[in-house]
Amino acid sequence: MKKKLKRYLALALSLVMTCSLLAACGSSSSTGSSTSSGTSTPAASSTASSQAEVVRTPITIHWAAGSSAGALAVTGNVMGGLLADLYDGYSVTPEITTGGVENCKLLLAGDANFISIQADDALATVNGERDWKDIPEARDALRYVSAAYVTKYNIFVPAKDDSINSFEDIKGKKIGVLAGSTYNNGWPLLLKAYDMTEADFAAVEVMARPDLCNAIQDGSIDAIFDITTENTVHQEAANAIGGYKVLSLPDDIAAKLKELNPAYVDATIPADYYAGNEEAKTIGAYNIWCTTADMDYQVVYDILTCMHDYDADIKAAHPNSGVTHNEEDILNSQVVPWHPAAEQFYKDRGLLK
Repeated sequence: MKKKLKRYLALALSLVMTCSLLAACGSSSSTGSSTSSGTSTPAASSTASSQAEVVRTPITIHWAAGSSAGALAVTGNVMGGLLADLYDGYSVTPEITTGGVENCKLLLAGDANFISIQADDALATVNGERDWKDIPEARDALRYVSAAYVTKYNIFVPAKDDSINSFEDIKGKKIGVLAGSTYNNGWPLLLKAYDMTEADFAAVEVMARPDLCNAIQDGSIDAIFDITTENTVHQEAANAIGGYKVLSLPDDIAAKLKELNPAYVDATIPADYYAGNEEAKTIGAYNIWCTTADMDYQVVYDILTCMHDYDADIKAAHPNSGVTHNEEDILNSQVVPWHPAAEQFYKDRGLLK
């Protein structure tokens, strides 16, 4: 069993490394993979019934979780090998997508049955907001399984710029904002929390991430706002200009943002990641794992058992893969109803009462 499991892990990690190398030829927006460790020994299973009573139905899990080299898709690749080895009849088919919104649309169409989606996007499905205004069937589509990793509000300025030490100091200056969801959804909330408008800035440039990094290097913008996890593209730009200064969000601003969007949680940006930056306090939203209400109970329970008991193996493929170790945030990121199997799993593990 262990030899077979190690063989599956080696094949999955090989695929992950290949995808990462191919992605590196284009633009990179996620942290690099670490090397594989040996197969971990799983914790004792705490299923509600004994293994003799468990009935498993063969299933292909269509795992929609973003780009092939991203942490969430990497999780699916590794889980495919683990689940196939641990449980007869389980297989995983990765569905490569542009991210959480497309993942959810695949789920609604029946083309995926296990997905990742950012918690604030999941909350938007319930409230009929953002992409879901005219899709009423989305309101009760998602069931929560667990949380993966947090994407954070990042406000970057060159470390050598002594004139900017807070977001308010960017007034009258040029700021670049990441195009897409960051500009459409996060940026308006940040402005509202500070009681500011775009008119407070000399310019607001909406760009792709590589363009933001080029612009701050050539001095055509003074600051960047980006919602991301720790990011190698920004890390390279920081190294090129002598480091980023990462601005903290004051407690009152963080509280306003969490009130504006209940999916947000407190977060920190680690010191020294961007060439000498100090640790910064911020907020963010988790990428969460979801499925449908009718997803097989035992499959969901087995997925979570595998994610937790083989956590070291999964994170060997990518440090942000699998599930978070922050148990409080697993609970805080439950913005849609629990899948019954996930709720029972966390009761069995002592996280829920």
